[in-house]
Amino acid sequence: MFGFISELITRAKLHQQIKTKNAELKKINDELDHFVYATSHELRSPLSSILGILNLMEKDVSGVNTVKHIHLIRSGINKVDVFVKRVLDYSRNNRASVDIELIYFDLLIKSVIESFKVDNKEILFLKDIHEWHPFYSDPKRTRQIIENLFSNAIKYSTQLDKPAFVSIRVITKMDRAIIIVRDNGIGIAAEHQNKIFEMFYRVSSEKPGTGMGLYLVKELVEKLKGNIIVESELNKGTKFMITLLNLRNERTL
Repeated sequence: MFGFISELITRAKLHQQIKTKNAELKKINDELDHFVYATSHELRSPLSSILGILNLMEKDVSGVNTVKHIHLIRSGINKVDVFVKRVLDYSRNNRASVDIELIYFDLLIKSVIESFKVDNKEILFLKDIHEWHPFYSDPKRTRQIIENLFSNAIKYSTQLDKPAFVSIRVITKMDRAIIIVRDNGIGIAAEHQNKIFEMFYRVSSEKPGTGMGLYLVKELVEKLKGNIIVESELNKGTKFMITLLNLRNERTL
């Protein structure tokens, strides 16, 4: 009787494991289908625009609008380039192991800010770093997280009646690091806030973007055993708060 009950329990566990795996596979297949469809659309759209502009250039024998057309072609190519880079970042994050090193946030963020200042001189960048304990994680992924949040903040910044700013605050503790990125941009409406981390989701079609930035941020954060939350109010700004575990006792993930 004991053996019979034990076998039933084992079968029940195996059945549950199979059920869980099937659910995971279905989720992966659904995401893959969505990824392929959305990727095809995102690549075809700017390429179709470029082909249309080239047709206009062929008809414009006088060459009056050549400079304008070249500018539009360059813009379309840049969109494809940014999108492909996002997809590559997503692929690398899934495949590459986590390289754990000591992170010097003050130096890392200073470098990030300097890279953004070049093309965004009208935006004020602020940093407030408190490295109270040595923090270990993947420097490349951590930098990607911060860069993507900065890029998103800049995209939705506004200088209508106030100077635009992007601020970052970091506190390292014994077991984790807290990273807060804040801006005073246009904000995110409440109905969008639970969707912004979905693949290819875009809050506004009027703003340039791939819909991959915040999705990639969430993937990177989860890869580093962390979590991210957002708080936002229309016309007042947005705050992202990230908590990353200190991986100093890990060699690799």
